[in-house]
Amino acid sequence: MDSDDFIHVPQPPPSSPTEATPPPVPTLTLKLRQKNAVVGLNSTSPSSTQYVATVTASSLVTEEARSPVDISVALDVSGSMSGSKLDLCKKTLRVLISELKATDRLSLCTFSDDAKEVFPLTALTQAAKEDLVRKVGLIRTTGCTNISGGLGMSVSSLLSSPPTSSSPTVRSVLLLTDGHANRGISEPDALLSLVKGMIPSNDNISINTFGYGSDHNADLLKGISEATKNQGSYYFVESEDNVSSAFGDCLGGLMSVAAQNIKLTIMVDKSDEEGKLSFDIAHPSAQGGGDDRTKTLMLGDVFAEEVKDFIVNVTYSTSVTSEVVVSAKLNYLDITRCELVESPESQISTSFVEGTAEMSETDKYVLLQGLRVKVYETLEAANNRAKSSGEVEAARKMITDLLAAIKADTDSLTLSEEERRSVSMYEADLRDALSSMVSYDSYQRTGSKFMMKKMQSHAFQRCNESDEMTANAYRGSSKMAYASRMKGKMGSMFGK
Repeated sequence: MDSDDFIHVPQPPPSSPTEATPPPVPTLTLKLRQKNAVVGLNSTSPSSTQYVATVTASSLVTEEARSPVDISVALDVSGSMSGSKLDLCKKTLRVLISELKATDRLSLCTFSDDAKEVFPLTALTQAAKEDLVRKVGLIRTTGCTNISGGLGMSVSSLLSSPPTSSSPTVRSVLLLTDGHANRGISEPDALLSLVKGMIPSNDNISINTFGYGSDHNADLLKGISEATKNQGSYYFVESEDNVSSAFGDCLGGLMSVAAQNIKLTIMVDKSDEEGKLSFDIAHPSAQGGGDDRTKTLMLGDVFAEEVKDFIVNVTYSTSVTSEVVVSAKLNYLDITRCELVESPESQISTSFVEGTAEMSETDKYVLLQGLRVKVYETLEAANNRAKSSGEVEAARKMITDLLAAIKADTDSLTLSEEERRSVSMYEADLRDALSSMVSYDSYQRTGSKFMMKKMQSHAFQRCNESDEMTANAYRGSSKMAYASRMKGKMGSMFGK
């Protein structure tokens, strides 16, 4: 065969290389910022600078991908809860039941003079839901308020029934009361000690508390919510219409837990001589330890979309080394992927320059986080002043002084829209605190509860609003969705 008889078949073009699958977005990310990158050493007296370690959770997990939840409700059924209060709580429980899946478990305990387990921790199949709804309908009010009994029974309900799912489980007690503890262990310090002792240190059970009306002990309920390693939230339910949205806000958080067993490690390179540099971490919701070079913080559950900021205060002398390096890393359980994760180490360095007082430009994010800390510290100090001595005017002055300081610190800054929203939120909450304590009577009725709620929200950077219409920059999309949905269901199911 002649060569002309061959048919030329062109070679196919080389196949394009298979694109690499992008790595998954980490559930938690870590970033370090510093107040000033360059610090002038102009004084022989010790001075300080600040850093912020920011932990950011990724966006909301899907409903299908979320972890199962175990919830135990401890409901006050004392005499003061009679009438519309109990009726609304029972309706809210029915809405809560409707939101849970068969992979979720729920128990219900009531307390008055003593405590009673109405419904043991059970997977909420359709049959179980129907049985629970029937038992909710039978609840009646009687007697006084044994918070310790109800709380202890709800915690025992969770502890005695370990999670059955192979996936990490979110576990929480929801305690609702309208009054003061006057049965069982009623002294606040003793009751808080009981709470701290009843949940093992390696357990992730949180306690969320709901103070209904103006006659509950906000100090106690806030303390109970913060007494466990995995801190919960205190909700001030001022209006009876907001019981369902308060439970919804709480449930939205539990439904969107992104990570558990979180350890934040912060290290400061102290190659200088002893005593020239020291550091501490300011964050009330963290528990931890460490030494003069390394500090570790153990954190509670973090919800999707949440941001947690940890201020690192570094104190130095004029003979400090020319450069200080701060680094941080995260270890956590990613509950959406069911795996332990160690983040890449984040690092930042600061130059200390002799013979000058000049500083590099101040990082606005660090400045605003410092203001956030001042907001909750001032609310706490003002609340303590009004509570201990009745000096409402002195307490109000603390707040007005901070409002003036915030204005002075931020007026000359060019702020982004997000930064301006943060400042506006601080100012609005402080002004609302002033409005809630125009007199000692108004402070006792609502001001003390309002300030407790707000100081906790700013300290934890977590929404604890009972009204879904109240603006709160810490509220993620899941909290907003469940708060709105549960209140909407109250209307569609019961015409309210």
